[in-house]
Amino acid sequence: MITPTNSLCAVAFKIIGYILLYLFLLGGLLSIIFALPGTAIIAGVAFIYALLTHFDKLGLNPLLLIAFIAVVAELLEFLAGAAGASKFGASRWGMLGAVVGAITGAILMAPLFFGLGALLGAIAGAFTGSFLLEYLSGKNLTEALQAGVGSLLGRVAAIVIKSLLGVIQIVIITYTLIA
Repeated sequence: MITPTNSLCAVAFKIIGYILLYLFLLGGLLSIIFALPGTAIIAGVAFIYALLTHFDKLGLNPLLLIAFIAVVAELLEFLAGAAGASKFGASRWGMLGAVVGAITGAILMAPLFFGLGALLGAIAGAFTGSFLLEYLSGKNLTEALQAGVGSLLGRVAAIVIKSLLGVIQIVIITYTLIA
């Protein structure tokens, strides 16, 4: 009978655990493109892994740091998007259009270009959503285009910042597991 106490079986379970952990971490990182809370997903995956392994390697201090990074990433994503949009004259309607457009564009374009369509869709959707709502709310074409460009630049900055913070989270998890 194979039990987790057999050394070969224990090694196999550990390898499977690491493979699953990194698949879920990668999923969290990729979800950032879809305007989802990828850094929070990474923090949740790390916490679940720590629970399942009885906090053997991944303890409270690294988990708190990973959770803190997730909170900071969410705030920075919001601020980058809002700053880009407002710097170019977008109203609240334009900012709302950018968020809805980014999510919609990412979902609709995800199947294209081997998943890279999600990134392109999020960026194009932010521009289109902001532009449309600004134009429909009464701004002239030039002002609406400027707001759309600001939303596009803010969305790109948000994706880059949040992705870098997600990579930092994964590096912390990896370092903690191998140290």
